[in-house]
Amino acid sequence: MSMNFRACALLVASTLFAGASAHAMEGDAYIFGSSDTSASNALLLNGTETVNLSKSGWYRDDAVHNPDNQNYIAGFCNNCGGHYYNNFFVFDISSLTAPVTSATLTLNSFDVTAPLQYTLVDYTGDIGTLVNGNGDAGIYTDLGTGATYGGDLVSTGFINQTFTLNGAFLSNLNAAIAAGQTRFAIGGTTAPVPEAGTLAYLALGLSFGAIMARRRAA
Repeated sequence: MSMNFRACALLVASTLFAGASAHAMEGDAYIFGSSDTSASNALLLNGTETVNLSKSGWYRDDAVHNPDNQNYIAGFCNNCGGHYYNNFFVFDISSLTAPVTSATLTLNSFDVTAPLQYTLVDYTGDIGTLVNGNGDAGIYTDLGTGATYGGDLVSTGFINQTFTLNGAFLSNLNAAIAAGQTRFAIGGTTAPVPEAGTLAYLALGLSFGAIMARRRAA
């Protein structure tokens, strides 16, 4: 009998949570929509040195990329064919000298449809292919995985938002400078933040599980 109670509780919780998640993904859930070049988009190194963005863009989950488009949307766009997007930023580092001991990245958030956790990651592939390529599914994956450089919740639109970059970024940037590389790329990806309704469903499922556990104990 106790196993039946436990199984029932888990089933209710998982079903409610799955239903809420499916509902949350019905519409657009992206950041940096309608984005374009912005003078504010730059790295600030060692608190004083500004490195302006030289190229931005996106890769779609079906590997599509438009090299001429500077838009850096990230997230799920239902009205764009129902695709997920990861984005990227490329900087000219030819004039930099090591060591770089602190760094922040400022981006204009442009259009935000839903609160999303944005994570900046390393890009390990060829930058020339990143900027000019099309039809490479590996690049989309690379822009959303690997060492984490930092990130934050993006919940408002058309403002400048600054992200503090961590030791992994500093280490990789300094290594690139020491190796004489002229460009450095950063990838970006998103994760949805649970809506209040989703959390309520989950709490309801967990509460049901607790009630069943108390009945079994009694």
